[in-house]
Formats: sequence, structure tokens, C-alpha cells
Amino acid sequence: MKMLRNVNSTSDHCCCKAFDIEHDEGIDGCLSNEEGPFCGSCGQPSETETEDVGFGPGEFWGSKYSDIQIIDVSICCGDLVFRDPSLTLEC
Repeated sequence: MKMLRNVNSTSDHCCCKAFDIEHDEGIDGCLSNEEGPFCGSCGQPSETETEDVGFGPGEFWGSKYSDIQIIDVSICCGDLVFRDPSLTLEC
């Protein structure tokens, strides 16, 4: 559902995902001026670290291999991070 703006309002409004409703831009917790990456759990900007989530060594019909899958995770919650620009876009 797209939020409608009050055209008579003098302050800028934001619809970032920090809040479930349209809010004044720049209030505490607003992500309108933040840059990613963002934590997938709490939605706040976060530093990242790399983690290997592959299942390790294996064998398939006599051929040995090692499964490696490197991903970025947030330091704050340890969840996946995303760089979705729609977090910082207005309605």
C-alpha cells in the first residue's frame, strides 16, 4: 500500500522500513540518510564479516570436493546483510 503525503506539510516525510508508517525524515531510527549494508534481522546499518556456510568436504562418485559458500553476515545480529536501495527511498 502506497502512503500518501500531506501536500500542506512543511517537513519531509520518509517511508523507510525502520518504521511501519510514514514518518518525519531524520527522526531517531530513520534510515533515510544511512548507507548499507543493512542487517537482515534488525534492519539497521551494520558492519559485516564473512562466514563460510558451505557444508565442507564431500565425495561424489569417487571425486572429492569441498563445498565453500562465503556470505556476508552482520556483526550486530549475525544475520544476512542486504544492500537494498529501497530501504532509503521515499514513498
